[in-house]
Amino acid sequence: MLHWLSRRVVKDASLVVAAWVVIALLALTVAATGLGAGSLTSRLVGETGAPGGSESRDGQEIIAALSGDGQTVSLLVTGVDISTLARQEAVAYALGNAHRDLVAIVGETNVLDPFVVPGMLEEPAAQALASKDLDGFLIVVSVDPNGTEVAGKEDKAYAHDLAETVSRVQARLERIPGELSGLSPGASGIVSHEGLREQAVVDQAWRDVLVGLLIALPLVLLLMILVFGAVLPALVPVATAVTTLLLSLGALWVLSLSVELPAFILSVTAIIALALATDYGFVLTTHFREELAHLRQSEGVDSPKERGRTGRAERRRRRRSSPMTQALVLTLMSTGRTILFASLTMIVALLGLMLIGTDVLRAIAQAGIAAVAIATVVCLSLAPALVALVGRKLHRPSPLRRVVPLRSLRSSIGDIVRDKGVFSHTVGLIQRVPWVALAVSLVILVVLASPARHLHVLVSNDDLLPASSDQAVHLETLKASYPAAQDADATVVLAQAGERATAFINSQVAHVDGVTSILRTATAGEYTVVYLELEGEGATTEAEAAVRAVRALAAPADMWVTGQAAAQVDLQDAITGALPWVVIVFSLVLIILMLLTTGSLVVPVKTLLVNTMSVLASYGVMTWVFQEGHLSGLLGFEPLGGVEAYAVAVVIGVGLGLVTDDDLFLLDGVAAHRGRSGNDAVAVEAGWQRTGRLTSTTAAILIVVFLSFVSADLLIVDQVALALAVLMAVDATVVRLLLMPAAMSLLGGWNWWLPTWLVPVVERYGLAEPLVSVPRADAPVAVDAVAVGADVDTDVSVGQPADDSGAAATQA
Repeated sequence: MLHWLSRRVVKDASLVVAAWVVIALLALTVAATGLGAGSLTSRLVGETGAPGGSESRDGQEIIAALSGDGQTVSLLVTGVDISTLARQEAVAYALGNAHRDLVAIVGETNVLDPFVVPGMLEEPAAQALASKDLDGFLIVVSVDPNGTEVAGKEDKAYAHDLAETVSRVQARLERIPGELSGLSPGASGIVSHEGLREQAVVDQAWRDVLVGLLIALPLVLLLMILVFGAVLPALVPVATAVTTLLLSLGALWVLSLSVELPAFILSVTAIIALALATDYGFVLTTHFREELAHLRQSEGVDSPKERGRTGRAERRRRRRSSPMTQALVLTLMSTGRTILFASLTMIVALLGLMLIGTDVLRAIAQAGIAAVAIATVVCLSLAPALVALVGRKLHRPSPLRRVVPLRSLRSSIGDIVRDKGVFSHTVGLIQRVPWVALAVSLVILVVLASPARHLHVLVSNDDLLPASSDQAVHLETLKASYPAAQDADATVVLAQAGERATAFINSQVAHVDGVTSILRTATAGEYTVVYLELEGEGATTEAEAAVRAVRALAAPADMWVTGQAAAQVDLQDAITGALPWVVIVFSLVLIILMLLTTGSLVVPVKTLLVNTMSVLASYGVMTWVFQEGHLSGLLGFEPLGGVEAYAVAVVIGVGLGLVTDDDLFLLDGVAAHRGRSGNDAVAVEAGWQRTGRLTSTTAAILIVVFLSFVSADLLIVDQVALALAVLMAVDATVVRLLLMPAAMSLLGGWNWWLPTWLVPVVERYGLAEPLVSVPRADAPVAVDAVAVGADVDTDVSVGQPADDSGAAATQA
């Protein structure tokens, strides 16, 4: 298949590029306009909410049904003195027209402010709507055209009427601060409702993506120019990444038709698409240049003058049989297979998120899988087509190669076809003191991971609001100046009303450890709704303990406990309950894939254990930075006392797949050299030298991409980006330069051990022939020319075997 694909791409390179341009523009159009079904922006939601199917989600749905399907629109007025009765009367008079207009829209009983109550601020009900410093007040408008009825989700007409009424109320409230300016020149106001809060999160999500791209793309381009020593080959991965990103946005729109997508999924998808497409495109371009260089040395090419005298048909014929075509075929036959395997590993890691069963994690997994699939298809078709169109110019010497610092950098690292260089010398040094290197690397990983012992996961809703938005200012002002207007930390819904319910609440719920007070109680039909204030507010471990204690009570009827702490408890239980199955399924699938690739049972198990330690190290850094608040001033965020639960899940789903790919293909290169030399120490040195530059460069590319999104205002995006950057940095340095060479040196031939009963399976279905016997520590083993990881692809029509160094160097 890959051989056929390479031939077709070379033959119809212009058509392939044009087709991808059209498809990418169509995907962008669909995401931007929705073709009448709503744009991607309009289909995103700002809140993550409680996990679907959980007790907290069920409780929220019951409360929503009991309270109707209306919305509350509020105006927070500041800079107005209401400390005296005279000032209150003056404000009430100034609000007369606004009050009449609002009553005409929603009805008399649906408009509340401190001045409609007889006696005004002398009444407790009015005091709840006034700031504690008496320098501002709230106007609360309930928009509920349906009354006590609840419209179905399919009732589009009612949804349209509700949205239109909310818009009219919002417009009228926005005019009030201006009408008060004559009385109080410093009067200002912020209108808030659920739609505005969601829109603030969605708008910020788009800004975060745009800012991240504006930082990442130039930096990645610059990095690849430094590595390639030329501009033209550096543009191929960037073009591939941009195309993948546009297609991923279209895929998100299609996905939004069936699932609810949180706004932060934009940045997560952009990170995955940009990182993988750039990574794969860079590896493919690098390998093509190496193959072309080998073929040019062995065959020679036509001069430019001679090529210019030939006709168009003759040029196409020569292009299809030229060294460039042969190089593309060899590249896709080896690197293409590598990319396919890498994408499969990523998909397996993301599928683990789906096993947890929550709706948000399923959406993240589906979006991530779509981005991985798109990146793979684009890199296996568009990138080779661009290379085919550029042709020999891709390998033409660039003036940048003559830059002295650039030449020194490339010389110090060593060419990928050399057996000696920085990486081989480093590994050789580690092989002399493997126990020391192993101990140092383990100490570093343990130190980095140690803060994760106190990791506390959160489920944020309003906390997702960007701190700079007026909606965040609205909420912060309510917390600081309107204690009575605060939402409850937890809400208990009891399917019973009357004396038994009241007795249960007063005698048991009120005395649960962690329940500070009962704010208020309401009844609706046969239900009793109790609003609780918890110790430490709704995001702390104390609040979670209180929720568990309330749920453990023997209630006289069905009971649901909801709120932020309850949502966190439900998500923690969902993750904990599914984690054993996720670990088992992911480990088995990953071991099988790596077994078929390396022909070893030890390598997959060791890689899985090492990469798990890397993930724990990234969790430790997340905890240290975002939960404990270190670097909060530098990164510009306010610590919330925990880490977003969905960020934790994304890091393990995306990060584990990325580091497993890199480490696996590094080991594959070592296996190839061991198959030829039969010497473990020499194979480790040569394998690290041949693949070190490529794997280090791809790690640098990924780190640049991830760090570009750390500037995001959505805290969950910051957490994901920083954790992935730390994960890649730890893997590229501590793991690959210390831990893995030391472990391989200590294990020796045991690295490639495989049970005898698995040999026929690997020989039939594997991508490499296994080494079965386990050598003694003092005796090297001779092996066939085609051994574990010896990636030799021979194409009959081309007549050139794939170069050993190029195949061993490919990775993703």
